[in-house]
Amino acid sequence: MNALGGGYARILMGALVVLLGAYSGALAAETPEARLQRLEKEVKELRRILGERQQNLPGRSAAEAVTGSAVAATEPAGVFIRYYLSDKAFAQQPPKGVSPAAAGRFTLPEVLSFDPKKYDMPDEGFFSRYGDPVAYRHVALLVEGDMTVRETGDYEFVLYPKPVREGGSSVATRMTAYLRMDDRPVVSVANRSSWRPQRGRIHLQAGTHRLWLWALVASDGFGPSPTESHLRVGLKAPGDASVRALQDLRPLEY
Repeated sequence: MNALGGGYARILMGALVVLLGAYSGALAAETPEARLQRLEKEVKELRRILGERQQNLPGRSAAEAVTGSAVAATEPAGVFIRYYLSDKAFAQQPPKGVSPAAAGRFTLPEVLSFDPKKYDMPDEGFFSRYGDPVAYRHVALLVEGDMTVRETGDYEFVLYPKPVREGGSSVATRMTAYLRMDDRPVVSVANRSSWRPQRGRIHLQAGTHRLWLWALVASDGFGPSPTESHLRVGLKAPGDASVRALQDLRPLEY
C-alpha cells in the first residue's frame, strides 16, 4: 500500500474507533435491526468522506475518481429505469399518465438507491427539499431489463428491502416492491417497514427473459425521508451456492 493509500486507511480506522466509542453506551438498548441500519449509515458516510479524498489523488481522471476505473465509465447500461417523486400516493402502481422525474438507461448497482442524486437530479445541498418527507412522501422506481438465462432450471430471486428508520425508534418509512419475470409474479413486498428479505422461485427456460421491478417507499409525512431508503436485488441460479447480486442485465430500448 502506498503512502496515500495508507493515510486514507488510517483515517478510516480512526473514524471507526471514534464512532464505536461514541455509541458504545447505547448499543445495549438497540434492537439488532436498528443497530444494523445505524452501522450501515455510518459506513456509508465514511465511504463518502474517503471517496471525496480519493478524488484528489494525483494522476487520476475525473471518471476514474467516480467509478474506480476508466472502463467502468464507458460500460453499457444494464436496465431502463424511471424515477418518481410525489407528495401524494400514486393512484396506480406504477402510475400511468404521470411523467417520471428522471428516466433513462442505468447501470444496475448491487443496491438500488431512492436518492434523487443517483439519477442525476439537481442537488440542493445539505438543505435539499428532496429530503423533506412532507414535500415528497412517496418515492418510487420502475426498473426494466432483459436477462439472458443460459441454463434451464429453477431461479430464486431475493428482495432485501431497506426502508429507512428514525434511529432506533418505531418511526419508519414503508416499502412496497413487486418483481416479475415475463409478466409472471415472483416476489412481492407489501407496505412493510421490516428489513426481512423476501424470496420467490420461478422456472425459466434457457433464453432471454424480461425483468420488471416496481419499488415504492412511502412516508407518513414526518420522520426520515423515503429518499434515504435502499433495495437490494439478488439471484440464486441453478448451481449457485449462495445469492449473488443481480447485475447481468441488458437495457430496454425506448
